[in-house]
Amino acid sequence: MDMVKIKVLFLVPSFLPKVGGVERHSYYVAKELCKCRIEVTIITRSTSQLKELDVINGIKVYRIITKPKEPLKILSIWLYLLRNLRIPIHNDIIHLHDWFTFLWILPIFPVLKVLRKPIFITFHGFERYPIPRLVYIIRKLVEKMTWGNICVGAFITKWYRTKTDVIIIGGVERPKHLPLRSDIKDNAIVFIGRLSNDTGIIGLLNAIKILRDKYQYNIELHICGDGPLRDYIRLFSRLNNLNVHMYGFVSDPWSCIAKAKIVFAPGYLSMLESMIAQRLVISIYNNPLKRDYFFSIPKINEMMILASNPEELAKKLYEVLTNDKSVDEIINKAYTFAKKHSWKRVAYAYLVLYKNKLKIR
Repeated sequence: MDMVKIKVLFLVPSFLPKVGGVERHSYYVAKELCKCRIEVTIITRSTSQLKELDVINGIKVYRIITKPKEPLKILSIWLYLLRNLRIPIHNDIIHLHDWFTFLWILPIFPVLKVLRKPIFITFHGFERYPIPRLVYIIRKLVEKMTWGNICVGAFITKWYRTKTDVIIIGGVERPKHLPLRSDIKDNAIVFIGRLSNDTGIIGLLNAIKILRDKYQYNIELHICGDGPLRDYIRLFSRLNNLNVHMYGFVSDPWSCIAKAKIVFAPGYLSMLESMIAQRLVISIYNNPLKRDYFFSIPKINEMMILASNPEELAKKLYEVLTNDKSVDEIINKAYTFAKKHSWKRVAYAYLVLYKNKLKIR
């Protein structure tokens, strides 16, 4: 099988225009694979009234439309794939994004098995801590049932005991137009991510309060994201008289990054985007898994500010914010690191996986 004639099907939990790490990862990888003359098709799920068949930059996108309050969405997905079995059969490779998309193909798995259709998977991030026993078991089963896998982060091999073929941390592309650091506020922080306990947003708010009360350093916080803690954050900010601006989900992360010198990044994607934009990146790890999430990257503590609690974050921030030389050193190391992680490089990791497992030229 010649690589230029390969057709790859991505199964993605959700896709553009929805904003998120997996959505953007699958899009950019698909776009880079298309440049290598590989035909990429995506099947995804959507609760919005979008086109059931769309083409985005040459990528064919099939959307399984389900109702927001539909109790058993998996049944609609199974029915769709059974009715449209020609789509996976037509493709040479099926690539799953996250373990639960393997559940999507259960009804058609026997057919794919008979046809010896290669099935690969990318494990993105983690569910929550502690890891639910059922999730751990299912992930191990999925690992054994697929032909090979890519892990986004070396921590996955430790915490999920995944025998991986490829480890990546994601990719990034620097935008053509981004305000110079001299034009942004030194005392402003941008948070990009979901407003939930696992992203560290509450720890950030407490660190900002400590910076003001203990170090007399006032911070302006811009929150780009939404989630279950939205109302709590509004109340906390009002009661503690914090200078917080909330924008909800935004489609363009660069418009958020442009607002401040410092970015709080809960995940790899926002971390890399902030580094390539030459911002000071900070984050909090509030459990051992999240600690390994970051520290599995060699020398990460030289490229961003990491803390285990709000008090530590406030102290480290005050130390670097009163020392411009220290900030510049961190930013420069982070920028050099981010430049090495292009989406082209990530797509190449996918190609290497396919070639090694399928013995393709």
